Amino acid sequence: MNPEHRREWAYGLLAFAVTGGVFAGLGLVAGPAVLYLLFPPAVLLAYAARAGAAPTRRALFDGVVLGAAALFVARAVSVVLLNIRLIEEWDFQAFWVWGRAAAMGLNPYLPESVAQASAASGMQPSQLFVDQVLAAGFPYPPPTMLLLRPFAG
Repeated sequence: MNPEHRREWAYGLLAFAVTGGVFAGLGLVAGPAVLYLLFPPAVLLAYAARAGAAPTRRALFDGVVLGAAALFVARAVSVVLLNIRLIEEWDFQAFWVWGRAAAMGLNPYLPESVAQASAASGMQPSQLFVDQVLAAGFPYPPPTMLLLRPFAG
């Protein structure tokens, strides 16, 4: 590798590291939403500035884009893994209990049927879940129920 390419790689890696560090720091201090607010403008600005730049500057801009993308992907993967490990009550159980009521031959639009399906399953829902899901019945139009039936097994 010639010295010019080494310099480009060094600039690119430096920009990658600095961008990752800055975005990670902002994400930790200000919250993950900052990543979603900063990522698109950083990519667009780097891409726009890259077009007419010298090779070393292009390497810097590429490092910014790759650093931001790597952090964004890492954050998305961590959210997915967290949701796999800790399934929230609202994420799956509402669809499951409505589908279960349908599988049991009950009317999921009636709160009594949904409560019966929940009780038969041995679920131990929170009071908020009972108030907002079980006591409300199925809130979606009838064709949607066909999509939920497979959840109940």
